[in-house]
Amino acid sequence: MTYKHSNSLQYDPLTRQVTVKAQKRADKTKGKKKGIIYARVSTEEQKRKGNGINAQISDCERRAQHQDVEIVSVFKDEAVSGTTLSRK
Repeated sequence: MTYKHSNSLQYDPLTRQVTVKAQKRADKTKGKKKGIIYARVSTEEQKRKGNGINAQISDCERRAQHQDVEIVSVFKDEAVSGTTLSRK
């Protein structure tokens, strides 16, 4: 899968997490870099292994603080697994 801005996305196949790198703005605005958090869990196994939504958000918040990034929005996606044929 290729994204338009793939240089700003990182995918970890072990945890199936996608992280977005904060990009510097072209203009000369002052202040912190801004970022978003997108957390997704599709299986109960991910939750049991400690990769639940809240764990992902906490990890992203720690990383953002370490990299001096202001989180402006958090998206939670408790999706149904892509291998499941039945949908709600």
